[in-house]
Amino acid sequence: MLFLSKMIVLDEVIILPKEIEVYYYELNGVFKDESVHRNELQKDNQNHFYVHRKGTKRSNLYTGGNRGGLDFVASDDESIYYAYLIRSAMVNDEITIGPNNVLKRILDVSKLEKEELENKILTLVPNDIQNDVLFSNRINLGNNTGEYQDYELRAVMCDEWFRESKYLDKEKMIVSFLYNQVHQHGKSQGWALEYAKEKMGYVPSAIKEL
Repeated sequence: MLFLSKMIVLDEVIILPKEIEVYYYELNGVFKDESVHRNELQKDNQNHFYVHRKGTKRSNLYTGGNRGGLDFVASDDESIYYAYLIRSAMVNDEITIGPNNVLKRILDVSKLEKEELENKILTLVPNDIQNDVLFSNRINLGNNTGEYQDYELRAVMCDEWFRESKYLDKEKMIVSFLYNQVHQHGKSQGWALEYAKEKMGYVPSAIKEL
C-alpha cells in the first residue's frame, strides 16, 4: 500500500498513517462504492484533508460526536471521489487509535479549526522505515453498502506498535498475511510461527496448521 509508505506534513505537524481505509467512487466507471460520502471535497481536491460531514456539500454540518473523522484526499479528477480515511496514526510521535481520535489530535496539535485544516495543502514525504502491510475489509460500515463492503480495502502497518495497539481483526489479518507468505511466497512454517509470536505475542492455532 503506497500511501502507508508516506508521511503527511502539515506545517509543523508530522502525521504517519498506521491504519487506513480506501474509499473510491467513479461517476463514469464501474467502481461505485456506495459507502463513499461523495462530499464535494472528496473529488478533485488532491493533497487536502476532508473532515467528515452529514451531506455532500462543503456547506453541510460536520459529523458530530464520536463519529467524526477525516480523509486524506487523493482525487485530482472531478469525476472521481477518492480518499483515505485515517483510522489510526502517529501524530507528532504520539500513537492515536480511532478516526475521531486522530481528527481531535491533529486539531489539537495544529491549533487549527476544521475549516482551516481543510484549506491547508498537505505534503507527502517518504517514510524511510518500511514495514509489512496487512489487509482486511473495512469496519463499521453497516449492512447496506453493496458489494464493496467485503473487499480488502483496509490496510494496517505491521510495525513496532502493532503488537500493543488495539486494532480490530489483528489475528485475522496476521493469519491471512502469513497464509499468503507460506503458500504463495515460499516462506516456511517455522518462519510464520516466529513472525506471529513476535507481532502478536502468541501463535494462533491457524498458523500452527499451515
